[in-house]
Amino acid sequence: MVPIQRIAHDNIALCEALDPPDEPTFFEVAQIEDLSEQVTNGYVEVFEKPSMTVVFVELSSSQVSGRPQTTSDEVFFIFEGSGTLVIGNTEQALNKGDAVIVQGSFDSRITTNNSIQVVVVTTKENGFTGVGGFKHHLASQIASGKTSNSNTWNPFLQQSNVLFGLYSLPQSLGGDQSLTHTWEELNIITQGASRFSMSDQSIDVKRGSIVFVDKGIGHFFDQLSASIDIMILWEQ
Repeated sequence: MVPIQRIAHDNIALCEALDPPDEPTFFEVAQIEDLSEQVTNGYVEVFEKPSMTVVFVELSSSQVSGRPQTTSDEVFFIFEGSGTLVIGNTEQALNKGDAVIVQGSFDSRITTNNSIQVVVVTTKENGFTGVGGFKHHLASQIASGKTSNSNTWNPFLQQSNVLFGLYSLPQSLGGDQSLTHTWEELNIITQGASRFSMSDQSIDVKRGSIVFVDKGIGHFFDQLSASIDIMILWEQ
């Protein structure tokens, strides 16, 4: 395997596609923590792709996210910490591992009394409609169905425009086989460590790694040094 080359992009250390779409965009949460602290209200736009825009929000006590409002559907994944998501006049308590989808026509903002890190994905196509303009999935619901003896996939959020699920690989099974999709895919590593391979490229991933894969590119996880959980999102 050829290691993915690291280059600088928009002041964030990324592994950027050198010859798209043959390589993934890759970054570590730890690499943008310092940057988010230097930006007003902790808002950092990480990258934009044809199907989605990915933003990282890091807030400390009493801060409010300063994200520009959008008319597109948004998915919020709480990577670390706790806080509150305000959707119109409704407040939702957020905890580590939760996920929320918000309808594009609803204003939203994040607040915290402690600290919080959130990966926010803005979709390019709207399709979600729900009571109150949102749907909240608790971490315990997302993790339900995990086993120690099989690879499991829990697509807890299935809408006409987006799918979001938890993919869990026990270390004892060593990984999975190469998969190829007709959609672009975002992988957020929330637990464990392994190698991630795509075409003739490979890289070490662990908790905090975020990898974007273009459609039509085979990819797989192997050489697990610990059981690994991956939050996977794609726009359908």
